[in-house]
Amino acid sequence: MSSAYGHDVTGPGGHGTSSRGSGTGPYRDGTPPRASGTRQDRDGTPPRTSGTRQEQHGTPPGLRRGRPDQGQAAVEFAGWAAVLILAALAAVQLGIVAYAVQQAGTASRAAARVASQGGNGESAGLGAMSGWLADGATVSAPPGPDDVTATVTVSIPAVLPLLSFDPVTRTTTMPVTTSEGGTP
Repeated sequence: MSSAYGHDVTGPGGHGTSSRGSGTGPYRDGTPPRASGTRQDRDGTPPRTSGTRQEQHGTPPGLRRGRPDQGQAAVEFAGWAAVLILAALAAVQLGIVAYAVQQAGTASRAAARVASQGGNGESAGLGAMSGWLADGATVSAPPGPDDVTATVTVSIPAVLPLLSFDPVTRTTTMPVTTSEGGTP
């Protein structure tokens, strides 16, 4: 008897009930089926799963030669970590520069506003800034007959010592007013 593909599917004696033969196991050579997913060595024995690495492979772990790319991930991580840290510090430095520019503008407006009303513009400008930036800042707000021009210069602190920045300067001019809000 033949299958649709031309294979002989009759067993011994011409009975068409089995396509595997007459062995004791389900295969023609009589071998029992393997469990699904198991591996066998060439001689048919299952691999050893117990014992130390030295017992399994014959060399002690300290004398074993590693793969040629062993440690490659650690080297790549160290290289990229340095790049990422440098990028993070550059982002922090950019934030400090922007903050110093903003603080200089705030201080010049405060100094000009207070000096235009007859007050001490220098102390108002320094008081309007953050303390850690005000220590290296200079504020000048000399009163004039018609208007006051306040100038604030702030030095920008550097996160990395190899970077240096020019100080930022902001200037604000306001008309001189009386305490009642009108011009003199």
